[in-house]
Amino acid sequence: DLSLMLNNNKIYFDCAFIMIHGNPGENGKIPAYLDMLNIPYTCSNMLTSAITFKKSYCKKLLEDINIKTPKGITIKKHQKYNINDIINIIKFPCIIKPDEGGSSFGTSIANNEQELISSINNGFNYDNHLLIEELIKGRELTNGILKFKSNIIKLPVTEIITKHSFFDSSAKYNFIENNEIITQEITPANIPEDIENKCKDLSEKIYNHLNCNGVCRID
Repeated sequence: DLSLMLNNNKIYFDCAFIMIHGNPGENGKIPAYLDMLNIPYTCSNMLTSAITFKKSYCKKLLEDINIKTPKGITIKKHQKYNINDIINIIKFPCIIKPDEGGSSFGTSIANNEQELISSINNGFNYDNHLLIEELIKGRELTNGILKFKSNIIKLPVTEIITKHSFFDSSAKYNFIENNEIITQEITPANIPEDIENKCKDLSEKIYNHLNCNGVCRID
């Protein structure tokens, strides 16, 4: 019941501040349990957390309101798939991601058929479902957003710059390699005001459409 004994008194939480990364914090399992205990918490509810954690579901919901996402397909570990169909639909280069997961674990880029097969095999070590998308090259921007007392607060836009081929798990958590800075997170991003406003407005639209709560980050 998420209580503790203190001086022979049973103490209950007034609120849960959820900081657990991935499963079971970000995918909705802890919020669902807290709902059953009537304990408030600081993030989105179980349904929103589950949907946003599963990339393919999240993409479909965003496409419903005409938000562009990279062309992608999903494959399952225990179902047959045709490697040539994937190549014909997505083309190279493409990026392979566990459908449910974070921190870019199990994520890789493929530039040819051999790399695609290797990336798929690696990805299935992390999840039974994979999302394979066309690789979009460009500047990477991310925008924090939160709701406080029913007010939407749009935080400054951050630009992520890395010397790796993409913002992989190593680039995320090891900012320095061989005494060289490999990743920078620049806030506020050095972008024109109209692009900044577009990012913030799009973040708010996504936040509201997915029924998010608390603090979120839109990439």
